[in-house]
Amino acid sequence: VIPDDKTFKNRDYRVVKVRNGVLNIPHGYSKVDFFTIYNIERVLIRHIIVPETVTQIDEGAFRELRNLESLDFNANIMIVKRQLFSGCTSLKSIVIPASVKRIEDFAFEECKSLKYIEICGNISGLGKSAFTGFYGVVKCVENSFVHNYCQKYNIKTEFI
Repeated sequence: VIPDDKTFKNRDYRVVKVRNGVLNIPHGYSKVDFFTIYNIERVLIRHIIVPETVTQIDEGAFRELRNLESLDFNANIMIVKRQLFSGCTSLKSIVIPASVKRIEDFAFEECKSLKYIEICGNISGLGKSAFTGFYGVVKCVENSFVHNYCQKYNIKTEFI
């Protein structure tokens, strides 16, 4: 049973709330890292809202959030860092905003429930193992860098 509202203080002593399974990262953060959600009962997090003020999410920041199902992704992020969603076994789908130019290694490693990843922009770099353990569909632009990458590694694609 998920409590309606639970308040935590992270490592920066900022108040972070999980309300009905939703972690709403406070406005004013420009960077999200492991310590942003430090001290939070990770099993409570089912959805994350990242505010427009965030321009960087560090490597592995959301790693092993096993109950994370969805994320409102910030359009100002340029890199999906290494292992960002690794082990998020309940993540169902994600839309990568057009601002993202690179997805690093193991970003979606073992996201077993992930049905699709929609990549809206012109990605120019994908780590060799970016989609390790992902068996869903990548939605992308036909003949794009992402499309060619998916063909090379036998990843199913649909075109947007």
